[in-house]
Amino acid sequence: MIDLHVHSNYSDGSYEPAKVIENAVRDGLDAVALCDHDCIWGLAEARIRAKELGIEFIPGVELSVSIAGDPDHAAEIHILGLFIQATDHLEDIHARVKKAAEAYSFDLVEAIRKNYKMPVFIEDMRPLFHSTINVGALVHYVLQKKLIQDAAEWRNMVRQLETDGKIYKNPGVGISVEEAIQAIHKAGGLTILAHPYRMRLDDEVLFKRLKQYKSKGLDGVEAYYTNYATHAKKGSSQEGASQNQKALEMAKKLNLLISGGSDYHNDEAKGRFQGQQGVPNKVLSPLKRAWKDRTKSQK
Repeated sequence: MIDLHVHSNYSDGSYEPAKVIENAVRDGLDAVALCDHDCIWGLAEARIRAKELGIEFIPGVELSVSIAGDPDHAAEIHILGLFIQATDHLEDIHARVKKAAEAYSFDLVEAIRKNYKMPVFIEDMRPLFHSTINVGALVHYVLQKKLIQDAAEWRNMVRQLETDGKIYKNPGVGISVEEAIQAIHKAGGLTILAHPYRMRLDDEVLFKRLKQYKSKGLDGVEAYYTNYATHAKKGSSQEGASQNQKALEMAKKLNLLISGGSDYHNDEAKGRFQGQQGVPNKVLSPLKRAWKDRTKSQK
């Protein structure tokens, strides 16, 4: 099995990159891709540890696309880059997204501290998360500190603050789809739409969106997503499996590459195989062929 979508504490994961790799080996994976949010700083450490432990490593990133003004009101849009190299463009994106994400995080923490008397301070999180303190990092932090019971409690708190006018709605920081695709291609990577059903679009709308993104240069879809069960509207593994199958069918109809991952953050919050099968090794070979073909064409 492989996992082409994991996170470290250079974004909103709980572990150092080396520990993430160690856990992948522990779980019997043959290949793993580190795809931190809008950040490539953890790739060097992960690559070194992967070489030491003999597991295939794919350098990646997960770029946040802005949902402000989205015509279909997508809940979120993330583009994965696989087989990337560090570039100034990716570093510039990191700086821009970090600034916008932390502006909202500072305001949200202040509102929570004031209205819920919760002892949460951004500076306390700095030693735990090496890059941006975004909403994902905030949630993981308050869960680790047992300040809330679960993520649902967090969502209810934020929703109440918005209803009462104590905090503005999350602006959904990020870049355009076009820039995300361009940046990843310039970094020598493949572009993959992450967890398409977390966009919360109907099947017909999602298919049209995939077709649109392909025209902009999208290479593939994360059709295998082993964490759908925890995000499905009914919260069932059956629905998650159905979403995987529908994503696979859409990818095949549009002749898009197929990728897969667990969106692993830690052993507790987002275990690698919750209620579903892992990502089969056969997924990796077509991705590697496409990447090598693109690399040759760029020379």
